[in-house]
Amino acid sequence: MIEEQGHVMAVEPGAVWVQTIRRTTCGKCQAKSGCGHSLMEKLIPNRQHAYIKALSDNYSLQVGDEVVIGIEENTLVNASVLVYLLPLCALLLGLFLGHWWQLHELASLGLALSLLLLTFVGVRDYSHKHFVQKKTLPVVIRVKLAAQAIS
Repeated sequence: MIEEQGHVMAVEPGAVWVQTIRRTTCGKCQAKSGCGHSLMEKLIPNRQHAYIKALSDNYSLQVGDEVVIGIEENTLVNASVLVYLLPLCALLLGLFLGHWWQLHELASLGLALSLLLLTFVGVRDYSHKHFVQKKTLPVVIRVKLAAQAIS
């Protein structure tokens, strides 16, 4: 299970919105000058927080509580395959089919880009239907107890 700490920002029936702090290791990475993630950090420097909806059926939480949320590894791997690998395979399939059908280079490229675009639309529709289910949302694993002041 992949875990992340955060603070409860809003409470809904059966779920909470958790604010997490985005952590980056760009300062320590040697490839930071050619990395897209590092470039995005420079373009949007103020995006230090992420807001995530997490299921909290087993806990009675309030705004300000510190929690640990988690998501199963296989959910993350499946989503990564769907978002990255499937469109890449569609693009390569379009190029292969264009070559196999002996299309002109521009027609082959158009076919590949069309398949890529159709795959993006399909992935978006599929993810809206299937990845917003309860089994794919992060869950609150535990509540971190705050140190109470002794008076």
